[in-house]
Amino acid sequence: MKIDFKGRIANVTLPASKPLLPMFEAVINGIDAVEDAGVSPGTVTVSVQRDKSQQVMTLEGKTPSRPIQNFIIRDNGIGFTQQHFDSFETSDSTLKIDRGAKGIGRFLWLKAFGEVRVESIFVDDGKCFKRTFCFSLARNGVADPQLAETSKTETGSAVMLLDFMSQFEERAPRKAHTIADKLIEHCLVYFLDKKCPRIMLLDDDEGEALGLNQMFSETIRPHAKEENFNVGNHSFALTHLKLYTGDAIHHTLHLCANNRDVVSINLYTRFPFMRQKLRDKDGKTFVYVAYLSSTYLDQKVNPERTGFSFVPDELTRPKASRPTPEKTIS
Repeated sequence: MKIDFKGRIANVTLPASKPLLPMFEAVINGIDAVEDAGVSPGTVTVSVQRDKSQQVMTLEGKTPSRPIQNFIIRDNGIGFTQQHFDSFETSDSTLKIDRGAKGIGRFLWLKAFGEVRVESIFVDDGKCFKRTFCFSLARNGVADPQLAETSKTETGSAVMLLDFMSQFEERAPRKAHTIADKLIEHCLVYFLDKKCPRIMLLDDDEGEALGLNQMFSETIRPHAKEENFNVGNHSFALTHLKLYTGDAIHHTLHLCANNRDVVSINLYTRFPFMRQKLRDKDGKTFVYVAYLSSTYLDQKVNPERTGFSFVPDELTRPKASRPTPEKTIS
């Protein structure tokens, strides 16, 4: 069977409202690679590269964050072994199906970026190899693959998401702290895991690196509470959070699948009294955020992880004699 690469990319959906999703997917790939390598401490670093040609001063004399051109995601994981490279070249690969991977995350890269370049070092039969290649729509997928033995011994990969397309860049947050907050929100379940790699964010417009694990430990973990419940025969886990800092302004429920945030629901649309920030017993204001996870949601997520397909009332109703049309939530 042949795959029309451009047609396959055309059939992948990336809403403009989720401009950072391709970068999130690359970070999660890095987390998986660190786990596969079994390294400690594992590290994943996100570098935000800005358009240096633009330098605009505001009336207050402050320099705003410049447009984002590229994201570079580096990890010290297992690297692009032959097995991983073969999987990369296979549409809808099932290599990481046990982690809930749909095998199309890399296609999202080409919905928002003009080109992707990969450099990776891995070990095979006691020898270290360096693999490089390009990945783009214009070149019909993988191009210029190179493989050679190397004297470098530290394994890992660098995924370079280049030329952020304007329709997505314009919708993306510009501030480094906001990008970090969004990454933590999307990967919350990984940060809750004690084995989470050290994740850093470097920004051309910032003097110091942001340590996301520290941000999570200081501002989110102390206010986290988890509860479990059942609906019909399905089990759910709900993590409650109080966000005292950050740019979040809406109380939000996040529906998750396979350790990833998929759909966000502003709770004031369901509960009008939740339009304002809440106050704790000490009078401090906070935003309530909840993350709902379940194997049921894992099974119902769409391939791009941008929405769910549910049959109304299927959790609690008796089995129907006739099929009921599905309802999509995204």
